[in-house]
Amino acid sequence: MTIRTEKVTVSLPKDDLRMVTKYESKLHLPRSALFKQAIELWLAVRKKEEMRKRYITVYSNLNVRKKQLKRVEEMLPLALETWPGC
Repeated sequence: MTIRTEKVTVSLPKDDLRMVTKYESKLHLPRSALFKQAIELWLAVRKKEEMRKRYITVYSNLNVRKKQLKRVEEMLPLALETWPGC
C-alpha cells in the first residue's frame, strides 16, 4: 500500500536547523524521515494527553459514577443468574 505524501515548508531558527542537520548525520536519516518521526511522536503524545483529559473529565464527575454504579447494581442479578457461584 502506497502512502500519499505532501510537501510542506517549515521555517526554523538557525540553531534548531543545525541540530536537525546534526541528527540527520548521526542517525543516518533523511531530513523528511526525521521530521516524520518527530510529528508522529508529537501526535501520539497529543492523542494520549487528550484521552487522559477526557478520562479525568468523565470519571471525576460524581454523577457519572453514581449512574454507573446504579447500572451495575441493576445488572448484578442477571450476572448472578448467568454465572452462578460468582
